[in-house]
Amino acid sequence: MSQMAGIGSGNPKPFQDYMKAARILLCWPVWAIFCLLPGCVVPVAPDFQNPPKGLNYYPYLLNSDPVQGSTVTLSGTQSLSFRVLVGDQNLGDTLYVRWVSDYPPFAPSVSKVLVDAIDGVGIAIPPPTKQTEIRPEIFYDARCENFAPNMQQHRLVVIVSDRPFLKPASFSGDLRYNLVDTRADKSSVTYPIMPGWNVNCPP
Repeated sequence: MSQMAGIGSGNPKPFQDYMKAARILLCWPVWAIFCLLPGCVVPVAPDFQNPPKGLNYYPYLLNSDPVQGSTVTLSGTQSLSFRVLVGDQNLGDTLYVRWVSDYPPFAPSVSKVLVDAIDGVGIAIPPPTKQTEIRPEIFYDARCENFAPNMQQHRLVVIVSDRPFLKPASFSGDLRYNLVDTRADKSSVTYPIMPGWNVNCPP
């Protein structure tokens, strides 16, 4: 009781100063009050950002038969199956395939597309049904008659892209068969992979 009387009696200025300070503290945010303590670190609100968009990866070569870069010899009507196994880390990507002879670079009356889709954008390989990067094997049975005539040495390539090819008749340049379209998701451009072989066709 004496303590209560002691606060409320005598000079009113200390009590007024106390009430003024209390009103100020009630108006301050909590973090500001804590900053009155020694060693205070002002908390910073977290900077929330959208997660980065998924990266787009190149298709890649797993295996080939014959080994890419090797030289094979065909004679007469003999045929040889060229087989390629590819993968793509983006499991939802459709891949597109072209088989081309005597290329690169493009040579008029010599280079030609051997296998392509009817619409000219590449044979589509749909995404796998299972969670795997590996796609079904790609193959082409080559004969000397498939290549430009009156030549003994040829080049065979398979071009694999993760987006449709552009129709080569609409473009020029040494690498016209490698040109690709823009994907619907506007992801960054990746360049097609292009395993190849040397093919000899003796007379």
